[in-house]
Amino acid sequence: MSRSSRQISLPFIRIDRRGARPVYEQLYEGMREAILNGRLQPNDRLPATRLIAEELGVSRNIVVIAFEQLLMEGYIRSRAGAGSFVEAVDAGFQSSRAAFGSQSLDSEMADRLHRVVLHRNTLREDTVPFQTSQPAFDAFPFAVWSKLAAKIYRYLDFQHLGYEDAAGHLPLREAIADHLRVNRGVQCDANRILIVNGTQQALFLAAQLLLQPGDWFWIDDPGYVNARSTFLLHGGVACPIPVTAEGTDIDYACQHYPTARLAYLTPSHQHPAGGTLPLAQRLKLLTWARDHRLWIIEDDYDSELRYRGKPIPALQGLDTHGNVIYIGTFSKVLFPALRVAYMVLPDDASFQSFRSLKALNDRQSALVDQLILTDFIKEGYFHRHLRKMRSIYNARLQCLLEELETHLSSYLSFTDPAAGMHLAAYFKRPVDEDRLLQLAAKKGLILLSLREYTIGVCRRPGILLGYSSFSEDKIRQAVRTLKTVFKTIS
Repeated sequence: MSRSSRQISLPFIRIDRRGARPVYEQLYEGMREAILNGRLQPNDRLPATRLIAEELGVSRNIVVIAFEQLLMEGYIRSRAGAGSFVEAVDAGFQSSRAAFGSQSLDSEMADRLHRVVLHRNTLREDTVPFQTSQPAFDAFPFAVWSKLAAKIYRYLDFQHLGYEDAAGHLPLREAIADHLRVNRGVQCDANRILIVNGTQQALFLAAQLLLQPGDWFWIDDPGYVNARSTFLLHGGVACPIPVTAEGTDIDYACQHYPTARLAYLTPSHQHPAGGTLPLAQRLKLLTWARDHRLWIIEDDYDSELRYRGKPIPALQGLDTHGNVIYIGTFSKVLFPALRVAYMVLPDDASFQSFRSLKALNDRQSALVDQLILTDFIKEGYFHRHLRKMRSIYNARLQCLLEELETHLSSYLSFTDPAAGMHLAAYFKRPVDEDRLLQLAAKKGLILLSLREYTIGVCRRPGILLGYSSFSEDKIRQAVRTLKTVFKTIS
């Protein structure tokens, strides 16, 4: 007499209908885990898909899809007329799971990651006031970009399907070189430009090539968090440099940290406080870098978004000894999801080293986006878009300043910045920042504290208010909402 398999129910399966994951995935994962941990034994006969659907209150098609995935991966088997059965899973694999659990990272690098990376920088950003560093998505020329993209895809051929130069698409590098020479005063040609996946990749490459564990690096205090995190992750030692109304305090840096190996600066528009490094300080910095073999990373992240006068020429244009590595990005002037930035390297040797490291990291940046961007620049759309953004952002900034003066001048001090996409506002009296940020979040506002950008004690507490991505009506409403928050905690 043949041995019959026992039929079981599935009371341990839990379905969360409010969760983000599809129901069939939840059912598949629940059954898979039950098989792997031994809750479901080999040769157990599974209930019919109709019965499972009734028990869980879901469509039978959902159960069928989960079963088909389990069948395809070998967790169950099916016999016509007999039903579905649990397959045998290697006993050694099961016992090892029970004994040791899942593998975990245990390394100095993993520990550093947990210490230095802000959790919010790993998540999707919401476009709500007062999120910073987000362009005016409502003013982006979608029709033009779509037209150029359609043309690129229409004429794609085998030349575009293989591996490209790790440095990036040459016509794009040529277009960037032309733009930088005319608009930013940068000394460069296409053969010294490296296309990278955002500023963050540029910083990673620089940290890997220029820093050894224990090397000192200058970083503004307050300064760009992700730059500091990147250099710390690679074993660098942060040297916090105070920020004046004009940007980095170069005299303080030279006096207190004379043996630093690298300096990260945003001289044309200090991040996050604002300010522009004067010519005399720029020349002093370059002389120091020449005499002390200091690498300078100039992050020119949003300097083209200047509302009074012409954009300030880049520091790189004054460098005659090859100490400056220039970084620019399209994330702020176009859109962050594009992930196209670039580095201007000072000589052939550094260019070859950075290109080789880029190739080792990810071989190359996505080509199609480079092709579209090349046409967007060469056909004049980029310059028109920049002019339009300057006008829109300046109008939104003035709206924010007027609203702050009217409704929040008793709580915050602020000045009219000459450039950028956010405003630094400082508390006029002590504030419970944690409560402020929490209440603002409940009201649908995002506030970033200057504490996040500071090493040690924040000497001038305040918040950042992004304005570039929000209409004037949204800005007015958001300021009034923020006023109610301040009244609540006062």
